[in-house]
Amino acid sequence: MGDTVPDGDLPAPEGATCVEEPLSTADRRLYQQIVGSLNYAAHVTRLDIAQAVSQLSRATQKPRPRHLAAARRCVQYLAGTADWGICFTRDAGGILEAWCDAGLGPTGSSSNMTGMILKVGGGPVSWVSKKQDRKTSSTTDSESLAVMTTCQHVQHLRDLLAEFGLMQRWPTPLYNDNSATISLCVQPPSHHKSIQLTRPMAYVRQLAHDGYIAPQWVRTTEMPADFLTKRLARDAFERCRAQSGMVPLPPSVSSLT
Repeated sequence: MGDTVPDGDLPAPEGATCVEEPLSTADRRLYQQIVGSLNYAAHVTRLDIAQAVSQLSRATQKPRPRHLAAARRCVQYLAGTADWGICFTRDAGGILEAWCDAGLGPTGSSSNMTGMILKVGGGPVSWVSKKQDRKTSSTTDSESLAVMTTCQHVQHLRDLLAEFGLMQRWPTPLYNDNSATISLCVQPPSHHKSIQLTRPMAYVRQLAHDGYIAPQWVRTTEMPADFLTKRLARDAFERCRAQSGMVPLPPSVSSLT
């Protein structure tokens, strides 16, 4: 699902005998309705389909049959996991945690993705899966842009939680699985390949210096935002889904929906 083409006008893959024709007007309207409904679910409670919906949303103008098939498959996934939801626990407290990751797109740096999850009380309260708005020349650059985006959301959510009486009196841990990016978060770049990140990372380092964030490195297998940046194998996807805070809801809760 992550390999859908935005407008369907790219050359046919190697070995292909023909190019799919655009959908009819009725099917295109159906596709747009399905994607609109999926987009609502992805923004409200189902962060596990956020990356797929982000990809599907790029083809709303000229969808092809493969796009409609992918959208229907996403609906089938939701139907099979209708009892899944976000779980918050009292024991986790009101600590804000941030997880961010970046994924290099299959067609080059112009399709890099940013994935971010902000958790409070053990469950996600904000998440992002979107295409990066600028080109990058390396994985570190892409990860650094994801960190900068996450810091903006962290700063906003810290202020919002303070309005609710949950003052964050400690730095928000910000987890990333790229060690070079973590180094850039605490010290100025010393390599010419990172010169273009001087200004964006200066903002991140200032937040770290002022005690708003605490950049920390984690293994890729411990990164729940990984499934917001790319298509994963089933085992990896299910691992990220569990790490993000989604669980099968008890019958007493799921019956209310």
